[in-house]
Amino acid sequence: MSLLNRKVVGLPQVRAVEVDAPDRQRREHLIDWFIRQMPEGGPKLWDSQETLAKMTACLSAYALLQLLRYASYSDTVLTAVEVVSKVEEYIQNQLGEDVVEFKNWSICARMLWALLASRSL
Repeated sequence: MSLLNRKVVGLPQVRAVEVDAPDRQRREHLIDWFIRQMPEGGPKLWDSQETLAKMTACLSAYALLQLLRYASYSDTVLTAVEVVSKVEEYIQNQLGEDVVEFKNWSICARMLWALLASRSL
């Protein structure tokens, strides 16, 4: 509500309604529903619908649907990296970019993998 004009917020017809993010079961249901609604089975996922539901824990139903629509219409496989990126973007939009910062763990993981691979030689 803080992003709305004070005059609009002050109107008696305006009410604040908080909607919690859906739990894992509801996200699974939403993903399943979306895929059944789409011709040709909806988006191509890198893993199962259950995994997608687990990885999108903080997304609102609207944000999850946006992600599914993007994946459906881009005609590419929705990857874990894209999902993580969307979740990070959503969290930063909700809390503010100056409040939360995400580290790029994929670079660290690749460096660790290279180090472990070089030691086994």
